[in-house]
Amino acid sequence: MGKYDNLKILKKRTASTISQCQICKEFIKEGDDYYSEEIQDRFLNFLHRKKFCLNCVERFKKQLPPIFGENKKER
Repeated sequence: MGKYDNLKILKKRTASTISQCQICKEFIKEGDDYYSEEIQDRFLNFLHRKKFCLNCVERFKKQLPPIFGENKKER
C-alpha cells in the first residue's frame, strides 16, 4: 500500500494517442475511452499515470481506485 493510495481516483478519458493498458497490455487506440489514475490533491501530480482499458476496469473494479463521480455505495 502506497502513501497516497487513499487519494487516488480513476477518471474516464478519450485517447488522443495509442497507449497500453497496465493490466492486460492491450492497446488503447486513438478515440477509444479508457480510465486514467488521478490524485485528488491539486498540489500532487503523477509523473506516469496508469491507464486501464474499459474491460479491465469492469473485471477488477474492487481492486482499483474508485471511479470519479461514482458513489461508494454502488461498489
